[in-house]
Amino acid sequence: MVLAAGLLVAPMWGHVDDTDAQLYQVIIRHLVRDHRWLKLSYLPTLHPQFREHLPFGFWPGALCVRLLHTERCLPLLGALWSLLTVGLVGWEARRIGGWWAAVSSMGLLAFNETFFRYGARARLDPLLILLSFTSAVPLLGGPVTKFKWIKAALGASLSVLVKGPFGLVLLSAAVLARGLQERKRSFWAKGIAALCAALIPISIFLLVDKLWWGGAWWNGYVREQLLASASGHRVDGTDGFFFPFLSIAGRFWPGLPLVGWAVWNAWRPSPRVAADLRVSLRLLSLSAIFSLLILCLPHRKWWNHELIAYPVLALLAGVGSQPWLSAFFHLKHRIAVAAVAGCLLTASVWTLTLTGMGRHLLPAPCVVSTDFSLALSRLASHSTPVFEVSAEPDWQIIAELAAEKNLEPIWRAALPVEAPPGSIALVNDQTFDSFRKLPLRWALIRRAAGWALCEKNS
Repeated sequence: MVLAAGLLVAPMWGHVDDTDAQLYQVIIRHLVRDHRWLKLSYLPTLHPQFREHLPFGFWPGALCVRLLHTERCLPLLGALWSLLTVGLVGWEARRIGGWWAAVSSMGLLAFNETFFRYGARARLDPLLILLSFTSAVPLLGGPVTKFKWIKAALGASLSVLVKGPFGLVLLSAAVLARGLQERKRSFWAKGIAALCAALIPISIFLLVDKLWWGGAWWNGYVREQLLASASGHRVDGTDGFFFPFLSIAGRFWPGLPLVGWAVWNAWRPSPRVAADLRVSLRLLSLSAIFSLLILCLPHRKWWNHELIAYPVLALLAGVGSQPWLSAFFHLKHRIAVAAVAGCLLTASVWTLTLTGMGRHLLPAPCVVSTDFSLALSRLASHSTPVFEVSAEPDWQIIAELAAEKNLEPIWRAALPVEAPPGSIALVNDQTFDSFRKLPLRWALIRRAAGWALCEKNS
């Protein structure tokens, strides 16, 4: 856990440019300022009514900012959710396969670059991953009691409130996998009941919104977000059907070979793999496969959607490696060597983290925080009109201006002639080069990194 914490906070020592995280940071800022817990807003001219995600996933961040009076707590909150996920993976792996399975599962998840690189950000993914995995854990080992069904349904309902249908992915996959093992009608009935129960809170919210609140969430979230993404009317992202499998193949390292090894041993007899462990490996294998197949269903896909399957994959790989780790570490001196090596590795990771080496995991800082930083701080205030000028809205530069400089950028396809004196504009190089000359009273201040910073004189 200490090692995982060091990896998660390592990128926080550099300058993080993350469009989604910065967009959500601004939404949380307005949520805390306006105290409108069910009416999200981004910028006055861009998503003044933000309905792409439900409001509930933003509440923990808003409460954290309100209590600590700083937005710097948001990455730490994301790191906390991710660290709890690592701990839950280890707890479940120990219950299924023992301590070496726990050590392996936690290590494989913690050392995954995608997981620790994005695990400490103001995204919805860290909380979604934790809650959705919590919903699947009761079905991944041991008898499924009534209390376990309640825990599964509760975890899934909270997960759905964070990110809609994605909150049902792991529970649905676990129900399918366990149902194929149980082969009982009563199990299928309980599984369907749990999935339906998980939809009750969000259904009540959307029904009340449609019937009594004007239907803003129903239209903006259900129609324009969920249905548009499922049917392909939204063109962002990728539409490859097997993209989730390709994403896992490219990103789930170093655990991917052990996932394949675990799946192989789940379906072939091996003297080292006990019969009960093989049953667990089959259950975990089916759960992982079904979760990725479910993620193939939406027409619109993004790489971060597949993060929800990482805990199950790490659990599968860790439990699958347990017989060989137990056989190798049956001698006490090997355990002692492993303990010393683990302590040295943890100390090394924290040394690199505290010396700021984590910044090398990040891309070069944005132009807003480097070349244009002083000029923007000198020229622009919260009330200054700031324009982002390009053929299409550049969401990255807009998010950086809004999050880092607390500005409210306005998108324009060309420099606005009617802008008041003192206005600031960041013009994309391609758009800037298309001008024969700058509009009246607009002056170039500086060009850098594909952008031109302009000011309108009085």
